[in-house]
Amino acid sequence: MINGIWLLFLGACGDDAATAPLPSRVQSIAQDPKQHENPEAFCDSWTESAASRRFPRPALAEGAWSNAPTWRWVNVWATWCGPCIAEMPTLVKWQEKLKEQGLPVDLVFLSVDKGQAEVDHFYARHPTLPPSKRIADVSALPGWLGELGLDAGTAIPIHLFVDREDRLRCVRTGSLGDHHQASVRGVLSR
Repeated sequence: MINGIWLLFLGACGDDAATAPLPSRVQSIAQDPKQHENPEAFCDSWTESAASRRFPRPALAEGAWSNAPTWRWVNVWATWCGPCIAEMPTLVKWQEKLKEQGLPVDLVFLSVDKGQAEVDHFYARHPTLPPSKRIADVSALPGWLGELGLDAGTAIPIHLFVDREDRLRCVRTGSLGDHHQASVRGVLSR
C-alpha cells in the first residue's frame, strides 16, 4: 500500500514539472509569457513616442553619434564589468536576428571607462568583441544618468532604446539573458 501511494505521489510530479524552467531568484510568482513582449513590464522607464524626450547624448571621447534611420540600442558598459562583457556577444546575435525579422537596430556599445588605455588593453585581450564608443568625461556620468532618470550610482550595464526620431523610449538597468529577447523585440516593435 505504501508503495502505491509513493508511486501516485511521483506520478503527480510528471515530466512537465521537471522540464519547466526554474524562476529567477527574485521572481516569486510565475509570469505570463506574453508579458515579456510588453515594454512597460520590461523597461525600468518606458515612454510612449509622443511623450518621450530627446535622447541626451553624452559627449564622446572620439567620433560622433550617428543619426541612424532605425532604432538605436545603447549598451552602457565598462571593461571591469563582468556581466557587461558576458552579454556583449548575445546582444550582437540578437541584433542580427532582429534585422532578419525586419527590426533593424543600431547597436552602440558605450564604455564608461576612465581612459582609452583601459579600453585598448581590454580589446587587445578580447579582439572578437564588438567595437565601442567611450564617454568623453567619466566625471560627467552621474549628471548624464540623472538626465536618463536614473540615480547617479546606478549600476551597469544599462540598456537605452532610442527611436527613429532620436527620442529616449526605454531605459533598462541590469544585464539581459535569453529570456529577454522577446522583450527587446517588443520595445523595437512599438
